[in-house]
Amino acid sequence: MMRKIAATFASMLLVCSFYAGAEDAKTATAASAPASAAMPSSNLQKHNCTKLRPAPAKKFSNDRQLKEYTRDVDAYRNCLTTFGKEMFAIATQHNDAGNAALQEFNDFVKATNELK
Repeated sequence: MMRKIAATFASMLLVCSFYAGAEDAKTATAASAPASAAMPSSNLQKHNCTKLRPAPAKKFSNDRQLKEYTRDVDAYRNCLTTFGKEMFAIATQHNDAGNAALQEFNDFVKATNELK
């Protein structure tokens, strides 16, 4: 039974190494991952800052108009910046989850190699 398991693991590693052409299981796993795992979700969140976007300014007739325009531009920029930071935080969580999965596989491969 142990030989059959070891042979199965060895063939898995060989396939991963063949596809990746790399020594690292992390690279091998990424290279042999199914295409669906790499595809982004079709329901990605979009920002709702467009309503804050001011019309392009041409000329201001007084300082009050300039200050209002500057305030509107700042609100639009802040909205987009906040959205970007939120998306970066989500992306970081996904990246960390992917790295944890790869580490789990690397640990598995290491433990399997120690059985030999």
